[in-house]
Amino acid sequence: MTPPPVDDAGDSDDQHTASTESDRAADAIEPPTRTDTASETTQPPAASDPAERTPPTGPTTQPATDTTQPASETRASVDSKWWYAVAAVPLYVLVGIVGGVFAVVLFLFGVAVDVGGGMGLATGFVMLLLMVGVAGYALAGLALSILFPAGIYLDAKAVATSDADWDPDAVLYLLVAAASVVLSAFTLSAVVALYYLYRRNSAVGVP
Repeated sequence: MTPPPVDDAGDSDDQHTASTESDRAADAIEPPTRTDTASETTQPPAASDPAERTPPTGPTTQPATDTTQPASETRASVDSKWWYAVAAVPLYVLVGIVGGVFAVVLFLFGVAVDVGGGMGLATGFVMLLLMVGVAGYALAGLALSILFPAGIYLDAKAVATSDADWDPDAVLYLLVAAASVVLSAFTLSAVVALYYLYRRNSAVGVP
């Protein structure tokens, strides 16, 4: 018997179909290629220029200025003008020093005039002026020897009864002022007066 003819075309088609199906299966099994983005370096956003930043448009509040003075800087009010008598003591001493120098210069000038032919008139006139000046200065010192102790006592009493931070002993200042006048002829009185005025200025602000 003769064998049936082999269909070559069908076999080739079957082989082509099988290869195509195998290729598709291979494609289905192989995972798709993906891009690894993890290795990419992320750059931080660039900082904006401070000059380009938009300033806030809202209202800006200024801190309130505290105009209240501390309690230590407040000045008390003292209704007393007796410190003028205290302040007159250093001025009196200064006038005495300047007046003494002026008196010596004036006396020497009178002597020089008399030596040059003044016949003693210049010296007599200078002595008269010096006597008047000394008498006036002595009267002022006599009045001040009473006003100074009384003034420093009354003013210290007024400061002590006020709301000032300083509480001076009025009787003690009276005794010290009187002793300085009697024992030192206002030499130590100027020191006492200046010290009292300094303490008064620190507590009251006057003078």
